Amino acid sequence: QHLAEALQTNNTLTKLLLSPNDLYDDGAAALAAILTHCPLNMVDVARNHLTNVGAQALSAALRGNTVLQELHLEENQIGEEGARALVQALAPSPALKRLCLMGNPIPPHVMEALKAQMGGRLC
Repeated sequence: QHLAEALQTNNTLTKLLLSPNDLYDDGAAALAAILTHCPLNMVDVARNHLTNVGAQALSAALRGNTVLQELHLEENQIGEEGARALVQALAPSPALKRLCLMGNPIPPHVMEALKAQMGGRLC
C-alpha cells in the first residue's frame, strides 16, 4: 500500500518488478488503483498469490491502457475467470507485447483459446 501511494505521483518509473512479494489480492487492488495514471510499460507481479479477484482488479484498471507492454502474472492462483478478464481488457491494446500467465491453474483448452484471442502475445 505504501508503494502504491508513492507511485501515485510517479512520472518517470517505467518498470515495476514485485516478484515475489506476497502481495495477495489486496496488494493487486492497491497496485490497480495507481495503474490508470502511472506510465509503467512493464509490471511483474509473478508469484504473489494473486487469485481471480486480483486479476479482475488489474483488468479493470488496465482496460484501455495504451502504455503497458508487458504484464507478468506467472505462478499465481489465477483461474479461468481471471485470465478471461485480463485478456478481455488487454487484447485490444496495441502497445501490449506480452501477457504471461504460465503456471496458473488455467485449463489447457482455455489457455489455447486465450492465446488465439491474444494473437500470440500470451505466454
